[in-house]
Amino acid sequence: MRKVVAIVGRPGSGKSTVAEFLVGQGFKRFGLGDICREEAAVRGNMKPTRMDLQNIGDSLRKKFGNSILSERVWEKIEVGSADLVIVEGSRHPGDIKFLQDKADKFLCLALLVSPEIRYKRVIDRGLSQDPREWEKFLEFDRRDAADLDNPNGQSTEAVIALADYKIDAALPEEKVFERVEEVLKKEGII
Repeated sequence: MRKVVAIVGRPGSGKSTVAEFLVGQGFKRFGLGDICREEAAVRGNMKPTRMDLQNIGDSLRKKFGNSILSERVWEKIEVGSADLVIVEGSRHPGDIKFLQDKADKFLCLALLVSPEIRYKRVIDRGLSQDPREWEKFLEFDRRDAADLDNPNGQSTEAVIALADYKIDAALPEEKVFERVEEVLKKEGII
């Protein structure tokens, strides 16, 4: 039985941190952003910015449909033999709906954190692709929340609205991990 947990949230909300914790609990991790990074490399962009990755995701959804990133991740999931799977970083409801239909058991967890804390986390992680200035972060963050001019664009707020559980990820890391583990046990995932 394949159990899939989608971890969603705005930039800097702690998705990768929670995913790594679950990898330590025996889950196999797949990231939708990895699909965009692979596509960037195919297009010759070896150091894509966050905006580049957003544009690539948008163009893939426009060309192949709003669940394309999850479809490509699912191909990788099927190659492996993992029964416990994390899919990190869904940014469009089409991805969530696809995963719900494919998984034997599906759960979506949204991580919620204020913009100020997320910005500090983005700065602290120091990835070259992340915006470094507050205004650039806000611009990127607004587009991530909902690109209202683009039906194939980012729509993380709509994805968060679909989540089965919303977790306060501003809490200390260990408290967030405890809450995630509690939810997964309650739902029969672990």
